[in-house]
This record gives sequence, structure tokens and C-alpha cells, in this order.
Amino acid sequence: MNRVLLSRVEPITIAHEQGWELKEIMTQIARALGKRVTFVPVPWQLAWLGLKSLEFAGAQPNFRSDSLISLVYQNPRPFFALLMSLGFQCRPFQLSPAMLAQSIAL
Repeated sequence: MNRVLLSRVEPITIAHEQGWELKEIMTQIARALGKRVTFVPVPWQLAWLGLKSLEFAGAQPNFRSDSLISLVYQNPRPFFALLMSLGFQCRPFQLSPAMLAQSIAL
């Protein structure tokens, strides 16, 4: 394995190179379900406060406050070379029938 790849000290990125905005993923899921969605811009801090309040009250939402933090503070320059050098490749986002069935169950 290449020493240059091993000498880098940063998070290991395990994702497909094509980035997707959450809004586009939600739109794809809604379209597959035959639904129409409307997005309302909300400051992430307000959404985080709501999620954190739910968690503090004992609720266990499927989407947690730390998940929102991960979306807000993503790695702006992911490094894919290490994964590629190991022969690992993530598949691109594509809404499969199994994913659709899981979305309906939620």
C-alpha cells in the first residue's frame, strides 16, 4: 500500500464520490412514493434545539441531534484515494425497491 496514503491523518471517507443534498434524497423518496413535498428553510440551530429538547424529554426520535450536527459539519474535502487503493468502491445513491419498502415502513 502506498505510504503517502497511510501517512495522511484524517477521517476515512466511506461514501460514493457523487455528493447528494438531503433535499434531493428526500425528493427522490417522495417521488417514488407518489408524494409531493414542500421544503421550508429553517436555521439548523432551531432544528437542533427541537431535536435536543425531544431527546432531553426522553423521546427517541429516529433522526437525532447528533445526526444533524454530522450533516452540518461534513468534511468539505473528502479523501477517496485510500478506499480506492484498497479496491473498495461505494455504490451511488439509487432508490431501490427495498429502500422504498423501508421508507414506507417508517
